[in-house]
Amino acid sequence: MNNPGFDKCDIELWVEKSPNNRELELRQAVHTVLLAISNSGKLREQMIMKGAILLALKYGSSRYTKDIDFSTSITFRDFKSKIVPISI
Repeated sequence: MNNPGFDKCDIELWVEKSPNNRELELRQAVHTVLLAISNSGKLREQMIMKGAILLALKYGSSRYTKDIDFSTSITFRDFKSKIVPISI
């Protein structure tokens, strides 16, 4: 679902602006997770990002933790029943 009232964030620029290698690794991991979610039609439609990482992406805040917060209307039981194991 596309929200025309919300400008896109430049995640790649946020990653490039990492102040040190440790922060760079965290930002690359966040970018990878967000790419995976955005490339999954089901997850993209069901997950809403919130929290401090979102504020960091959108407004350049330097105050955030190392977790990504999401909300969804799906219950854990329903979500767990839809998990499909993958083999590598």
